[in-house]
Amino acid sequence: MKTLPLKIIVIIALLFSVNSVNAQLTVDVGNDTIYCGDSLQIGGAPTAIGGTPPYTYVWETSYTDTAGLTFTASALLDDTTVANPLLIFLAVNDKSLTFKLTVTDTLNNAIIDSSKVILGYYPFLNHLSHGVGYINLGDSVLLEPGGLNWDFYPFNYQWFPNYNLSDSTLQNPWAKPDTTTQYYCIITSVAGCQSPIQYSTVYVNPLSVDENELNKSIKFYPNPSSNHLIIENLRKQKSNVVIEIRSITGKFALLKNVGLVDRVTINTSQLPTGVYVVTVKDEQHVIVTKKWVKSE
Repeated sequence: MKTLPLKIIVIIALLFSVNSVNAQLTVDVGNDTIYCGDSLQIGGAPTAIGGTPPYTYVWETSYTDTAGLTFTASALLDDTTVANPLLIFLAVNDKSLTFKLTVTDTLNNAIIDSSKVILGYYPFLNHLSHGVGYINLGDSVLLEPGGLNWDFYPFNYQWFPNYNLSDSTLQNPWAKPDTTTQYYCIITSVAGCQSPIQYSTVYVNPLSVDENELNKSIKFYPNPSSNHLIIENLRKQKSNVVIEIRSITGKFALLKNVGLVDRVTINTSQLPTGVYVVTVKDEQHVIVTKKWVKSE
């Protein structure tokens, strides 16, 4: 019986081995994950094994925003042709994007795998609505997370400590501490991303008898009113007076530097109807805060 030469046997074995390896090309792009603003590298560890290296990688995805603009993988990733690209585009928030990866080896064996990345809206740092939180004993201050106007976005809020707050789970609770208190708010997005913590302090100025009487003497009228608001009995102030008007939710509406006067009339005709908080303050602290209603 004739036998095959050793060289032919080796060649057949190598071909069989190559075909066996080709059939084992495996692609793993990793688990679904949440992106909260930190550096994120997608893909597996390793992303591809088996087959016949080297491999070619093609990442794909697509996202269309509310303005009708469409973004592809080339706008969202630093390189769509590597095994583990970095996520670089930050303007897509709380959206679940599916990233598809096609891996092809040198023998044109191709495997496709995909994973989801939830791009969480990253909350900004927090501060007090008045910047410097100085109030007099018995007054209140509206706490407000800093950054952009978040009214359109469903964050969860939790203020700490829950000390003399109207509601510690509101975006803008009223704080009426009777002593200097340090507050902070943790903001959590739908995806579970949380804001870093930045403390803000409400400094409470104990009132002397004279200051207390002065605050009571300052008058705001008419209330409600439509086109103007009069504030009087300011003559005892020792430094320039500033009038600040904010909506009940803390949005800035009007600021007027009135100097050293006894009476001031503020034009409010351009303000929308609603409830406002009027604050009279000098260069060092809040003198008095009143609620005022803008009527039609």
